[in-house]
Amino acid sequence: MWKESNWAGWRVVAKLDPDKYIDAETMLRVAGAGFDAIMVGGTQGITREKTLKLLGLIMQSGFKGPVVQEVTIAEVVAQGNVQAYFLPLVLNAGDIMWLSGMHHQAIMRYGDRIPWNITLAEGYVICNSHSAAGRLTETRPVSVPHARAYCDLAENILGLPLLYLEYSGIFGDPGLVETVARQRKKIHLFYGGGINSADRARIMAALVDTIVVGNVIYENPASVEDIVKAAKSA
Repeated sequence: MWKESNWAGWRVVAKLDPDKYIDAETMLRVAGAGFDAIMVGGTQGITREKTLKLLGLIMQSGFKGPVVQEVTIAEVVAQGNVQAYFLPLVLNAGDIMWLSGMHHQAIMRYGDRIPWNITLAEGYVICNSHSAAGRLTETRPVSVPHARAYCDLAENILGLPLLYLEYSGIFGDPGLVETVARQRKKIHLFYGGGINSADRARIMAALVDTIVVGNVIYENPASVEDIVKAAKSA
């Protein structure tokens, strides 16, 4: 497994989608904004060609931190181009393929070629059932009791190292996030969704270990540096 020391100190991560266009100027802005890491991944239109093109832009930008790939399609694994692979297990998926089925198929197909020493399983709770990820995995709305139960499932039954509360494009419920944060014992908590301002970054960064910033990079790249500063000061 990828050592906890490699990622446990991350406060704010940029998530870049291979299916979204990003120009060199914006990529340079991201590289210099102070992100602790860059995660490459998405839900729709992911291909090996697009992934490698994005990884090339990241390399050209001079970004000094770790670059990891969140793998949702086994055939698009960027071998040798990233420092680690994050594997989502969607705990609230209506389709079990997204909890264990895809993973089982990949292991059957690739077997000993999987680099387990740099692979990290992440428990995923998709809190926005209307998002592309929510529709694909057939999730349902997540209440506070549901979220608490998923946290226990991730931490106390599955023994996962991290739990990712993903609101995918909308700003989440700070009350729900805080409840999960207070309940957990030691599992690392990621939050993603709707972080499009310094104020929102500050709110969620005060509740979780790591916030993930995505859409705003494409929609308002000029705000990225302030968002990173706010997250790190929370």
